[in-house]
Amino acid sequence: MTITKAIAASRSYVQILRSGNQWVVISPHYPNKIDGPSTQSNPTDYWQAIAHATRAISVVALAIMGACSYDAAFIACETPGDVRTRVRAGLRAFAKCQ
Repeated sequence: MTITKAIAASRSYVQILRSGNQWVVISPHYPNKIDGPSTQSNPTDYWQAIAHATRAISVVALAIMGACSYDAAFIACETPGDVRTRVRAGLRAFAKCQ
């Protein structure tokens, strides 16, 4: 699966919700079980909500591609940039571990 298709598919598993002046990001609790239980984070503002969602989308995209290890997910979360940059970094980390 291509990175673009994995990112598009992973966006349907991560949601950003707003209630008043509070934000909630809902994402899969276990990236390898995207249809399993979900978890939520409560960022304090819009930009933190976007950052939380970007990290979650990149890890779920790695899981959809079958390349989600602890190292790959950690690198994807810690790499600055957009979702595509994070997924590419995670794929490089996954390839090094294999």
